[in-house]
Amino acid sequence: MSARTNSSTSAVEDVLLLLGRIAFAAIFLPSGIRKLNNFAGFAEGLEPRGLPFGLPLPFPDLMAVLAVATEILAPLMVLVGLATRWGALWLAAFVVMATLTAHRFWDFEEAAAYAAQSSSFYRNMAYIGAMFFLFSAGAGRLSVDHWWRSRAS
Repeated sequence: MSARTNSSTSAVEDVLLLLGRIAFAAIFLPSGIRKLNNFAGFAEGLEPRGLPFGLPLPFPDLMAVLAVATEILAPLMVLVGLATRWGALWLAAFVVMATLTAHRFWDFEEAAAYAAQSSSFYRNMAYIGAMFFLFSAGAGRLSVDHWWRSRAS
């Protein structure tokens, strides 16, 4: 979206980028807050989970801290447009890890569980793709990133 034809197109794109950033924050932030409010239960739930190929999840308590920090801090970065591209990559990496630990649909034999986990897996793939789009596009003019750049110049 770097080739802007006129200011009205630019304004529309900036509003759409802001709405997209709000939508991303709405996906991750409430989940992070719920995990923080039930941190002990969340951390305990990570212990039996593993990685693909039967590998154990290393340091589940540390992973719980990192997950909660990620689901709160990275969406806030994206929401306000502060280091938006790094926040988007951070969220993409988090979704990859979460998908590999929680949504391995191929491990489920029951049809309903297989279908639910398969749906979550592919939804997460779409989130990752959208985060790559956000990384490419940046936050737009309605962001802290733009404000800082304009103050610096």
